[in-house]
Amino acid sequence: MSQYDLDPLDFSGLKTIPIRERGGKVRLEHFARPYQKGGVAAWLDSLPHLLAADGFRAVVEAWKPPAPPGSRSCGVWAAT
Repeated sequence: MSQYDLDPLDFSGLKTIPIRERGGKVRLEHFARPYQKGGVAAWLDSLPHLLAADGFRAVVEAWKPPAPPGSRSCGVWAAT
C-alpha cells in the first residue's frame, strides 16, 4: 500500500520514434559541430543553428563594421 493517493505513471504504452523520423522543426544539421581551427569565424560556424546561437551570430554580424575591400579581417576582432 502506498502513502500517496496517486498511482505511478504507466509508460507501458509509450512508443519512441528515432530523431531522423520525427519530422520536427529541428534537424540534425542544426546541431553544433566540433570546432575546427580557423579562428573566430570558424568558431561561430561551429555553434548550433538554434535559439541563442543564431541570435548571437546576428549580434556579431550587426556589430562588426564592413571590412575594407581586400581585407581578410573579421571586423569585430580586428585591431584598428
